[in-house]
Amino acid sequence: WGKIKQNRKDRKQAVKLKIKRILEDKRGRKNILKGKKGEQKEKKMVKKKTEKERKKLCKGNKKREKGKAKERMEKKRVE
Repeated sequence: WGKIKQNRKDRKQAVKLKIKRILEDKRGRKNILKGKKGEQKEKKMVKKKTEKERKKLCKGNKKREKGKAKERMEKKRVE
């Protein structure tokens, strides 16, 4: 009887792990299963922004501060 109970617990645990794994995959992670016990997760590499890309963003922000974007929006509203 103890064996059956243990199996039932194992099955419940397996379902929990499966659900957890699915949720983690949705968050954009690759998971690798190593045997039954001890899951090992492998995160996807996130590409860092280069200096040029960062400067481009800054330029856009400065233009917005000058009010060019606001003027453009107002023109569109008038039309």
